Amino acid sequence: MLFIYLSTLFAATVMATGFTIPPNQPDGVYEVSFDPSGHPTHTFLREITNTTEPNHLTTRDDGAYCGGYSLDPPSTDRAVAALKAQCNPGAVGNGLDFYSISGSTVAYFCNFGATAAVCQSGEIGDSYARVTSACGRYRAGWRTINVPQRWISIGYEASNARFCGRGP
Repeated sequence: MLFIYLSTLFAATVMATGFTIPPNQPDGVYEVSFDPSGHPTHTFLREITNTTEPNHLTTRDDGAYCGGYSLDPPSTDRAVAALKAQCNPGAVGNGLDFYSISGSTVAYFCNFGATAAVCQSGEIGDSYARVTSACGRYRAGWRTINVPQRWISIGYEASNARFCGRGP
């Protein structure tokens, strides 16, 4: 029980000290990697497009956490749709993160684990449903999954927020 408490406390602390999106970053889907000193590199992957929903992956949940503020609904819907399209499915290497930005909202998938994690759009949808249930509709928040061989965070926040718990 103490391990679960400490893991949850660490995850919440890490999330509070994440990286930020560079100013004037265009809408799209990005991968983030970090150099040895912890500085992020944001790599553009693709533009936001309309997509269909594939099958989803069942996961176990550690919890949903709330940012405590509202998000712009159209920006949030576009950012989430773009992240789902990227995770169709997609492998996210260890220590790497995906995010999509649309207007004032960023939607993200962070991989804190020691190995690559599979990112699937159904899991993204399930995670946002849990965040909405815990935090309210169009309210900032994230879901952390920390089980053996898999430690990820899926969430959405204001595009100027610090998220994913890495970086200076």
